[in-house]
Amino acid sequence: MQDIVNQAQGNSVTVDRINGDEKYYPDASLLFEEPYHRDGEIPHYTILLTTSFPREIGDPVVGKETGFKTESGRGQLVVTNQAVHFVGNNPTIVEMPYGNINAIEARTIDDCGTLSFYVDGREEKFICANSAGDPDNVLEATGYIREQIQ
Repeated sequence: MQDIVNQAQGNSVTVDRINGDEKYYPDASLLFEEPYHRDGEIPHYTILLTTSFPREIGDPVVGKETGFKTESGRGQLVVTNQAVHFVGNNPTIVEMPYGNINAIEARTIDDCGTLSFYVDGREEKFICANSAGDPDNVLEATGYIREQIQ
């Protein structure tokens, strides 16, 4: 895992965050193991999410459910060179490939903030955790995502 983390563009990606060993971060290591890992996929940013409000997410990759559901529990966004992944505690993994993201909107990033992704005609809204305390990381990550979807 350290080899993959060393290739990250941003400094928010750590082994402890990917493995779920850092407080509040769910285990995202499944993204980098078979059968989910794709050759050449590198995490560049992680964003800690809060559970102040449930959010609607679509099409889980892990688990039997499909369609929208309300996700509760802490989560993180893992921004890679191929997609944005929501990782929840269950584990729930939702993949948003760059080719499917139409737009991203960041609101009030200096104070907690929300990120909205417009994916295949629907809005995927995520609330950043206050404890993350790194608005610069969120802005760098959203800038990176915007570059990928252009």
